[in-house]
Amino acid sequence: MGAKVASVKALLVTALVLAGSGSLKKAKPAAADFSMPDLPALPTGNDLQKAADKGPKVQTRAPADPRHATYALVSVQNAQQFTLQGDHYEARFVIPKVEVVNLPMTVASFHTLVRVKSAEHLGASIGVRLLDPTGHQVLSSQGALVFGGHDETEFLVDWDPFTLTRGGTYSFEVSVAGQVIGSEPFPVSQELQAKLVATQVDAGAPDAGTPNPNAGSIENMPY
Repeated sequence: MGAKVASVKALLVTALVLAGSGSLKKAKPAAADFSMPDLPALPTGNDLQKAADKGPKVQTRAPADPRHATYALVSVQNAQQFTLQGDHYEARFVIPKVEVVNLPMTVASFHTLVRVKSAEHLGASIGVRLLDPTGHQVLSSQGALVFGGHDETEFLVDWDPFTLTRGGTYSFEVSVAGQVIGSEPFPVSQELQAKLVATQVDAGAPDAGTPNPNAGSIENMPY
């Protein structure tokens, strides 16, 4: 009887040991999860516009328009020659008026220097016209003003020979950006002893004094 009890105890112990060893086995590691997490919804067009509205305001500026700038005519000077002195021109043999003996007369080539002032320093187109006493155009030339940071600039025109058919007060009219900014009188008078500025036209010869359509080679120098 004692032997049976001992064997039963031995069997119980063995069973307990086997049960314990099974519970001590290591657990298998969990499989790696490579799935992407859920992303927030992308903003729609309306959301993007709202975000842009919340950003800093960018100020845009339209290009400067010379038609809204202020230009003033400083002077108009006529001479047989202009020489460049530093950053401006100086006249030699000034022509304040034209003296003729008889009409029609051919006026020899000369030069006109126009000075224009503007605080805005904004470049613009310029036109110079010589008008006869009745307001009809005799000569014309166009170009561009460049101030280069200066308050004044100079515009030099080289005139080809042309014909005068009448005496009286002519005028040089100056326009900038399409607007007339001033004029300067240019008298033409008949004198018994005229200066060598005009020469008489032979009535039977072709009109050699008609202005060349390409006349008016232009130079522009900041003052």
